[in-house]
Amino acid sequence: MMRLAASARRLCEETGQDCDAVICGNTFLADHFGQWNKNITIIPTAVDTERFNPALDAQKELLIVGSERAVTSVLYMIESALRAFWRGCLKPG
Repeated sequence: MMRLAASARRLCEETGQDCDAVICGNTFLADHFGQWNKNITIIPTAVDTERFNPALDAQKELLIVGSERAVTSVLYMIESALRAFWRGCLKPG
């Protein structure tokens, strides 16, 4: 199971419970969101293995700008806007 900060876990839980269905790119995410929503569909993430080859890419220089924490912080800043957007998308008519 994923280890998340309490606030991230709460966001996942609330989002999973609020949705009629959850679409996940893999079984790992499906198992995680399955805790809160039983209507899970897996649509595998498409990866072009001709273009993405981890063994070859590992030999390239890696440049990291920012951090996971920085990205997460931005998501929390726009959380209410994201919720409003998704709720608007799910309204009939």
